Amino acid sequence: MSLKKTNLAWNGWSIRTQINFAMGSVGILLLVISVTSTLLTYKIGGIPH
Repeated sequence: MSLKKTNLAWNGWSIRTQINFAMGSVGILLLVISVTSTLLTYKIGGIPH
């Protein structure tokens, strides 16, 4: 039995598209972390309303 290698669409993308996708993912991750930390800080009362 041989395992067939899956060809992902990532291989067909240009380098520029791969970099843009990676940087966009990092940006979204940073946004989620900052929103979560801000909401948690409000919840514990560290920031006056």
